[in-house]
This record gives sequence, structure tokens and C-alpha cells, in this order.
Amino acid sequence: MNVAVDVLSIRPDGSAGGATGYAIELIKGMAKRKDIKVTVLCADWNIEYLSGILPKNVTLRQMTGNTKETGIKILNRGLAFLDDKHRRKVLQRDKIDVLFCPFSAPTYRDPDVPTVSAILDIQHEFYPQFFSKEELGARRNFYRDIVANVERVVCISDYTKKTFCEKYGFPPEQAETVYIAVQERFAEEDKKILEKLNVADNKYIVYSANFWEHKNHRMLLTAYAKYVREGGTLKLVLTGNPLKEQQYYDDILKKMEISDMVKITGYVTESELFAILKHAKGIIYPSLFEGFGIPIVEAMQLNKLIACSNMTSLPEIGCDAIHYFDPRKPDDILSGIEFLDNTEISEEIISQYKIKLEDYKTDVMVEKYINIFDDTIKNRDKYKKHVFIERVQGIYQDNWTQKRVTIACKDKKGYKLVFKAELPPILLIPMIVTVSDNNGSERHIIRRGKKLFIEKRLDDNEVEIVIEFSYTWLPRLVMGVKDNRRVSVHIEKCSLVGPNNEEDSLLNMEDKL
Repeated sequence: MNVAVDVLSIRPDGSAGGATGYAIELIKGMAKRKDIKVTVLCADWNIEYLSGILPKNVTLRQMTGNTKETGIKILNRGLAFLDDKHRRKVLQRDKIDVLFCPFSAPTYRDPDVPTVSAILDIQHEFYPQFFSKEELGARRNFYRDIVANVERVVCISDYTKKTFCEKYGFPPEQAETVYIAVQERFAEEDKKILEKLNVADNKYIVYSANFWEHKNHRMLLTAYAKYVREGGTLKLVLTGNPLKEQQYYDDILKKMEISDMVKITGYVTESELFAILKHAKGIIYPSLFEGFGIPIVEAMQLNKLIACSNMTSLPEIGCDAIHYFDPRKPDDILSGIEFLDNTEISEEIISQYKIKLEDYKTDVMVEKYINIFDDTIKNRDKYKKHVFIERVQGIYQDNWTQKRVTIACKDKKGYKLVFKAELPPILLIPMIVTVSDNNGSERHIIRRGKKLFIEKRLDDNEVEIVIEFSYTWLPRLVMGVKDNRRVSVHIEKCSLVGPNNEEDSLLNMEDKL
């Protein structure tokens, strides 16, 4: 079995969150199997990092990022074109049997290759206020892309499976739950980090999370400041990427007069994180939304006290020995901190941890994924029944397109799609445009400085129109601007025109990419 895994989202600074560790452990586990060949789809920003931590029998394919510049613009354009063609044929060239997307988005999906996407969480549907309009639209769009195009999804908890299928209408029989199991990865500890942080063994608690809004750091610090004012002595260590908020939190800590008690580590290595968790009194986890909750399982593995949010998937992932609280209330979070301060780990707690940890075995996780991949390959026709969902995809906010634009319309029979676009004069290579719908396909050629005009009548109640461009190019290389996107053409008009000439523009939709 040849499996491709898309890990373009991984960043060496840990900003992709806990899903990074899960994707890495899954790749390592599959690479141990002699009957499986693993190809990793990566980018210029993580290929060096991945080559240093993945087994040597894993093939790395750079799919995006910087292309070498020659100093001659016309050669830059040609290189960008050839580079794009080369990358887009990776799944075919490597004879990939199944594409797996552990970060959800099936960016490099090939119609001839079955795709399985992991669903990590859909917090944007519960906390849309944490996202910009563009981010919210992009998130909804790629989940709709999953619903419309992938054969299977793997959810990281029953809670995630239930909410995803309910919110997006995905068939539950095409969704599986497989728990994340990465807590056994810790090997060596780097205790130097404890000296650097000036924390003593068993005299601090830990919150391990990047500083995203849903991680609820502000509410935690409000509760912790009250704990300190009331005489509490346990220090608080916050691991994870501050995401450009370091100065903001430094200022907050000063105002709360707890700067000496709170340590913000920034990104830490695996060995440093191991040392921090191993020598802590316990962990506090006040997250508002989780699809799983890796730090909870890590803490159980290390026999640490746990005080945890009672929301979303967390009670499912934890056990009864954990102190649960409402993360929306500072006093409730405070009760969790006091539990960690006043309680000692016991044989009874450890016994409950041991029972729950039977649900989280790395070998079992890997085997379940392999079985899902194998079943998807062998029974692809069974899983090809996708849900029709209205959407506009492949158009950036400034109306440049990606390589493929998808327009899916419902209850618009009798309307027509009007699509106008231009290929910039600076591009020398003609663009071949393939337009496909329920009735077949047609081809157009657009030359530099010329306009493309497409008009398609919608003859069914459910119509999906796909406009595919023969190549993408990098504005950074071709035009010398600070834009690393891969684009094809610039749209002037994309509208649905009704029987009475009423016009509905598709360029200002909230869910546009």
C-alpha cells in the first residue's frame, strides 16, 4: 500500500498545535510496516525539519514554497510553470493508493486517488467570534470540500464525529473514531529547562497549549491571580507558542502582579516538554473547545494530577479521577488550581488512569488507520456517495483563483453562470481552461492580456461546475511582489443570472476562499 500524507500545516515552531505530534507518530508507525510505503507531502518551511525526525524510508515531496530564482524574469516564469506541473502529478507519479490529510484540508486531492481526511475539531461553528471573516469562510469552505469530495473521515473523538456529522450532514457510516495515542513518545528529558524557568520539582503546575483564543489563557490568569492573592505558592508554567502575543501577556502579568509566578516558555522541544510535565505537581486545562485533548492523556501517562475543563470532548477523553470545572467561570478554574495544590497523587487515581490509558495505544491507533486506508482503497465505490453541498471554492478574497474553481449550486435550474477572467499580460504561456459540469466538459484557451468568457446554463437542480486551469504561477517570481500564493487568473465577474436577468454575484460570498 502506498500512502501519501499531507503535512504542509506542520511548522517547526509548534504553531500547528498538538496535531503535529499525532501526524508524526502515525507516519513513523506506518513506516515500520514493510508492506506500506509512505510519501509525505511537505513544504519548503518544514522539509528540513521533517527530514531530521522521520525515518529514512519515508519519501518527502515538496509541494509548495520557494522556487529558485534565476535573476531572469522570463526564466523565473518558466520554472514556476514547470514546477507546478511537476508537483501536481506527485500522486500519479508515486502511484499513491490513498491520500491522508491529518490536518483536514484535502488540498492535493486527486480525483483518481481515494482521500481520507482527519477531523480535528469544528470550533469555528461554536466560537465564530474567535475568527476573522476570512478565516471563518476558509474553514467552512474546506470542511464543505471534505463533505463533497473525500471518501472517508477519521474523527479524533466521538464528540468530534457527532458534531461534524450533525453540522455538515456527513454520512456517519463514512466516519470513524480513532483516538490519538502519542503519549508514549517521550524518551529523554532535558532538565536544564527547569533551571532556566527557575521552578522546583513538584512546586508548579502546567498548561500546555498554544495561545489561541479558545485555549482560554486570559480566564486562567484571572483565576490564578486570585489564587496567588489568597496565598497560593504553586507556580504556573505556560508552554506553547504565544503567537505574537508575548508582549501583551507580559504586560498582563505585570498588571496582575504575578510576573514572578508565571513562566511563559514559548515553543519547547520534546525533551524539554517531557521534563516540564514529569516534574510538575499536575496540569490545569481550562480549554473552551477540544476535539481531543492530548495533554490530558500525557498527564495520565505520567501519573500527574489533572484539573480540566468539563466541556466538549474532554470528559470523554479523561476519567473520573480528574477534577472537572466550568472553564467559563474564574472561580471554577480556581477550584481546579486548589485541587492540584491540596491533593496528592494516589494509587486509586493511578489505577483509574491505567484503565483509561488502555484506550490510547500507539500501535492500535496506527493499525486502525491502516485498516481504514485499506478498506477505503478496496471499497472505494461504496464510499463514493458524497453529500451535495452548495459552495464556491478556489477564489481568494482579492478575486485571484487557485488552480481549480468549484461552483456548486442548488435549486438554480434555468439560471446561467457568467464567468469572466483575465490572464495577465506578463505571462507568456497560454492557459488551457477546462470547464466541467453534469453534462460533460469543454476546453478554452486564454492568452496573455486576453479575457476568458464562460457562460454555462444550469440544467439541473443540483449542478457542480469545475473550472480547471492548466497551471498556477507565483506572483513573487513573476511580478516581483511579496505574494507567495500560487494563482492562475484574475476574475472580473462570477455571477448567477436568473431567468429575468436578476444577478447574484458569487465574488462577495462570506464562505469564499
